[in-house]
Amino acid sequence: MNLGRGKWRKKYIDAYFRLYPSFYESVLDQANKLRDGLTYDRNFYSGTWIENTNNYKDATLFLTGRYATNSRYYDKLNDTISYNDLTKYDSYTKPFHPTDFSVVISKENVQIGNLPLNHLFKDNSNYSNIKTIANSNEYIDQSVRVTQITKDEKYANIYRGTEEIGWIEIGALINQVNYEDIITSANILFYDNLFEHANSPAINNSSNFLGKRVIITKETSDNQYVYVTYENSDVGWIKKDVLGLKGHEYSALVVNGAYNVDTLPWGTPGFKRLAYTSAYMGKEIKILGSTQDQRYLLASVNNIEVG
Repeated sequence: MNLGRGKWRKKYIDAYFRLYPSFYESVLDQANKLRDGLTYDRNFYSGTWIENTNNYKDATLFLTGRYATNSRYYDKLNDTISYNDLTKYDSYTKPFHPTDFSVVISKENVQIGNLPLNHLFKDNSNYSNIKTIANSNEYIDQSVRVTQITKDEKYANIYRGTEEIGWIEIGALINQVNYEDIITSANILFYDNLFEHANSPAINNSSNFLGKRVIITKETSDNQYVYVTYENSDVGWIKKDVLGLKGHEYSALVVNGAYNVDTLPWGTPGFKRLAYTSAYMGKEIKILGSTQDQRYLLASVNNIEVG
């Protein structure tokens, strides 16, 4: 103990320490403590978790002043790790992708874990401390934020506000459907991976399918995104508001005969001219709706679509 003026005095402290039968039990108990945190804050040591760090030095720095009071605790840990070349045991790689995406929990009785439940990681061993911490029933129909997904896209880490809820099967956030609709908005991008679309390249553009009827096979439970297929081929994920005709049905009179009547909105890849509006001059037609930009109308005559 420092008494000042270069004088020191020994001070003895009696304290309880745990005794383990082997190194294995010691390391396991330490790992569980860092993962499970404290009784009043299970995220107390979250700064040491592999999904929240880039290297071991991030973790040791986070522990300093939190797990140990020594202000140079991280230096001691780093020296020990470096001197003994302990990183050679780090064959494990992060199985998670960061993302930021809002969605609604739609399925009941789905378990939520402190880590992806029953998830097999790259090193072919399950975390020994994975456990159920909640049930989707507690959050049904509530909006949550996805911050991470597993590389196999089976589990998502969800938050409500700043509170971490845990890991849940992605299937609880996406509904399997099967219905036909029409794409009516141009220049909207398709993505292969819904939860990583902010960080991945687009794979197609809605302009290539404008006016075409497509099949929807999946949609997020908040009805914001859908998965599109066309002619039995996958297209990708896209915002749902590109679908459907805008407006309501109404009757109109053709007064200009100089316009095309096409199979698809003019300029859409694959469109073909069917006729000119002169074929319907002076006739009453029914407008079924318009593209989202209201530049093109879908018309019918005698309950038959004409283009």
